[in-house]
Amino acid sequence: MKAKFDDEVVEVWEISRENDKPDWVSVAFAGNKLYWTEKIATNFSENISGSWLNDHTKPVYRPTNSKSANTIALAGENQVFHGKFGEFLLKKSENDLAIVTREALEF
Repeated sequence: MKAKFDDEVVEVWEISRENDKPDWVSVAFAGNKLYWTEKIATNFSENISGSWLNDHTKPVYRPTNSKSANTIALAGENQVFHGKFGEFLLKKSENDLAIVTREALEF
């Protein structure tokens, strides 16, 4: 599917377990640039050896193959971006993927 993002026409995929994945999305999953995750915690700040989560108000996710996973993680250069059902993965170029909300797109 195509949409306009920042005055540029891009390919987009609505994040969902039911939607067909375009080839570029399947390639991102196969290359471990994109993977399913599930939220495992939202408010904890230390483990047995002491504090290990600086901002303990943000959710913590783990990769999973479970069919109940409801978010995806997009591996970036130095961080990971999470997208949930109803948000969109967009492809600007071969190596430039991003997660955006519906409001950021023009269909």
